Amino acid sequence: MDLIPRNARCCDERQLGRLFRTMSMSHVLILLSLLALQPEEPPGFVEAGHKVAVRNCGECHALDNGSVSRMPEAPRFEDLHTLIPVARLGEALDKGWYAEMPHMNVFALGSDERAELTAYVLSLQPKAPPPPARKSRKGRKAD
Repeated sequence: MDLIPRNARCCDERQLGRLFRTMSMSHVLILLSLLALQPEEPPGFVEAGHKVAVRNCGECHALDNGSVSRMPEAPRFEDLHTLIPVARLGEALDKGWYAEMPHMNVFALGSDERAELTAYVLSLQPKAPPPPARKSRKGRKAD
């Protein structure tokens, strides 16, 4: 079984084959772990999003986990995921949530500010629970 497709045109098949043969599994694991360590957003993105939230949303909404909204009908930022997929927050702001929420202030955010605000709101969302412990075939937890 060949690792390289026969129709590959970008590189010489012999060179790629040699490269794959010389890479040990440890090299592959190191490369994958380095890629996994890359941050999802640039440093300071979440903090910048918090500043956008304070400037534009803090008058009504609870911005931090555990805080209370000043305006009862304004959802807490930590609860926004129950109303809309938070990854689509920027799109919702662009299209105007305002019609559905008459008390909401109208403000314009640039694309960077929308991305920062979305990153901040995502940082407040509950993390996925860890997977359940595996059980061995005899019904006991595996170590």
